[in-house]
Amino acid sequence: MAKPFLNLTLTANNQTVTASFDAPAAGWDRADSSGNSDFATDSGFSSNVTSSTSHPAPGTTRESDFPVTFILGTNLTPGTTYHYRVRHRDRQGFSSYLSGNVTTAAAGSVPNAPGTPNVTDIQDGQISISWIAVSGASSYKVYCGTSSNPTTEDGTTTGNTYTKTGTTANTTYYFRLKATNATGDSAFSSERQALSMVTTPSAPSPVVATPTSNTITWSEVTGTVKTRLFGGTSANPTTTLTTVDSGTTTFSHTSLNSNDQYFYRIKQTNDSSLTYLSEFSSDGSVITLPPTPAGLSAAQGSGEGEIDLSWSQTVGQGHLTVTYSIQRATSSGGSFTTIAGSISSGTTTFTDTGLNGSTTFFYRMFSTTSAGSSPVSSEASATTAASSGPNPTNESLELGKLNVLANRGSDGATVSIQDVTGNTNETSLKDFFVGGFTSVTKNTDNVGPNSFALLTANFSNAGDRFLDKVAKERFSWSITAGGSFGSLSNQSGRTIRCNSSNSFGSHTVTVSCTWTPIFNDHVTANLTRTVNVQMVFI
Repeated sequence: MAKPFLNLTLTANNQTVTASFDAPAAGWDRADSSGNSDFATDSGFSSNVTSSTSHPAPGTTRESDFPVTFILGTNLTPGTTYHYRVRHRDRQGFSSYLSGNVTTAAAGSVPNAPGTPNVTDIQDGQISISWIAVSGASSYKVYCGTSSNPTTEDGTTTGNTYTKTGTTANTTYYFRLKATNATGDSAFSSERQALSMVTTPSAPSPVVATPTSNTITWSEVTGTVKTRLFGGTSANPTTTLTTVDSGTTTFSHTSLNSNDQYFYRIKQTNDSSLTYLSEFSSDGSVITLPPTPAGLSAAQGSGEGEIDLSWSQTVGQGHLTVTYSIQRATSSGGSFTTIAGSISSGTTTFTDTGLNGSTTFFYRMFSTTSAGSSPVSSEASATTAASSGPNPTNESLELGKLNVLANRGSDGATVSIQDVTGNTNETSLKDFFVGGFTSVTKNTDNVGPNSFALLTANFSNAGDRFLDKVAKERFSWSITAGGSFGSLSNQSGRTIRCNSSNSFGSHTVTVSCTWTPIFNDHVTANLTRTVNVQMVFI
């Protein structure tokens, strides 16, 4: 007896039955093999159903051909049980039957095709769709691809929503559906296309412009059609400042608080209707510049060569520490030089000393934080009092230490300046008289790395001979503030160098000079003068 076929499987929908089975066990005779089967509505196979029961031709069947699958019947009666048996024959005769039964699905019809799906959400890496449920549908097959009329099934769902994940940024996807039930699948719906989201943009870059405005810049990811900018004084702002078309990558944020911190972030989209925006970028933040000092005023000081300055306390919102700097010039709108820097924000007064008498000086100032400096204030001016120093026209002076007049008295004798003729055997007394040590000036400011400012001691009512004869040992130079940022060298007569220490940043070095008179014992006023030198190394 021949060996039987193995592993019969019967499947059915409402009108079709399909059979599948495996080859006989090992050792079967393939040289003359065939088979026959019965397909009927009764277990006794008295009511056979016409169906295709062809089997592999004798001598051609191989084990690799199995499992063998046959459609036993089509257009069958729904809800009916059908019986099937099959046997194998070779030169050893017929095998025993391999049999089974299956029931077709109840009567019904395939559902109608769904309507065109709608796009409900687009996010980074995913697109969501929905559709109206179809009567009689038990589930839905979703087809998706990057070409029109996709035929690749992406997934199945029993609901009426579906999310496609793993989308590529800025790519068009096409969707269509089939409704299905036990009877079968509907026709395809019409397709819907959707453009996937652009990638999350980089954080915008705020740039400080003024104490009351910021300029914000950003870059566009590929495919950007519009950008929405959000800003505020708290992290992760949600207030929309502006929405702009592609190609615009800057915005001026105005009417801001000075010395206050502002945060910015953006969303971008490839959808002109702004229905779907990318995820938020990370924050960019900046602190606006400090306010310009207000209420600057100047008045003649109580001391000789002094100007008193005052102003109002202004620090803005106070996110950063504010300091003040003062500049001076000898004419309105002239060349201003910084005479004091890093003045504490708690200070509202300053006295400028060592100035020439009967001279008008002009002042302005600005505020500074680590974010930068404010615009300069409006100018204020004042005139110093007239000098009360020695008057070389009428004063009688001790001549003993001059030792320059021939036959004009002994040590300790006095003489009027009017008695000095200036003959060739005499030297004019005025050539050696100094009426006052007025100031120390500098030839430059904002001294950079490996550079220096040349400082000079200045005198009033002094003759050329005096200025020529002044000895350097009569001057004592020292740095009284900012000593770690500068040094002194190369003293020559009434000049000296103030050198930069090459420290990063902007620093003020205060240099003091004290003069000890030798020719005029009557000069007893304050003989120390100071000057501020700005060192800049960035």
